[in-house]
Amino acid sequence: MNPIQGQQYTAEPGDTLPSIAIKSGWLDNGVAIRDANQFVFTTSNQEEVQPGEVLFIPVDPELVELQNIQDAL
Repeated sequence: MNPIQGQQYTAEPGDTLPSIAIKSGWLDNGVAIRDANQFVFTTSNQEEVQPGEVLFIPVDPELVELQNIQDAL
């Protein structure tokens, strides 16, 4: 099994899982990011992340496939 590709992201003030997802190109409101981090929420707001938290942002396989198609053109 290949390891999941991705990058680290350090949360900034005001970040939420959906806003980080949008910045990262995900269209799933942060579900993949939450799942990749086995996310444990520290607040009652289930989308809020704390500034300074380091999250793993997985690469969206569909975006990789689209990039490969574009590169081949």
